[in-house]
Amino acid sequence: RILQRRYKQKIKKLSVTLKPATTTTLALALWLFSPFTVSISTRGNGEALVTCMLLGMLDLLENKYIVFSGMLYGLAVHWRVYPIIYSLPILKYLAINNGMTSSRSSIHSVERRTFTRSNSGASNTPPPPPRITTSSGGGSGTSSQSKKSSFINSIFSLPGFKFGLSAAFIFLSLGIGLYRVYGFEFLYETYFYHAARIDPRHNFSPYYY
Repeated sequence: RILQRRYKQKIKKLSVTLKPATTTTLALALWLFSPFTVSISTRGNGEALVTCMLLGMLDLLENKYIVFSGMLYGLAVHWRVYPIIYSLPILKYLAINNGMTSSRSSIHSVERRTFTRSNSGASNTPPPPPRITTSSGGGSGTSSQSKKSSFINSIFSLPGFKFGLSAAFIFLSLGIGLYRVYGFEFLYETYFYHAARIDPRHNFSPYYY
């Protein structure tokens, strides 16, 4: 669904003749028959399940099902910890989309006000240009504050808050539930074991670094 949806969006810009079904089949084959995927899946990691959860999360996210996508992401992180690395890109994506939606709505509101004024016979005198003020001193502080504010605005948004809250709810609920069933064994086998493992080939092992 993701590939076909994006294919339809890009088809006008690309000079290709492949059909969406053919494109989807080729893309899935690249993943399914990858030696990397095969070797990981055959050793019992359930990589295909995690990938399925993450792709389902992306599909829901692109269709604006923020809460359900967050719940699926929380399940994927609970299943295997490494999908947590995708949290910042997801929050960035939601913040950008939220900003684009806000700017579009503000543009539409300005257009509506202009149309109303022109129809009501009001003068179409353009507003005065904004004043440009220069300040001497404290420029670096203002610049650092603006950069900090820009970073915060580029990461945090209301959709991102909903996504994070729903993901945290599922992740913590499953963790607490399994801790009540298995006790410390669950925490050790899931998280603490990685800090003590002596396998140098695994990137969660301190010996790897």
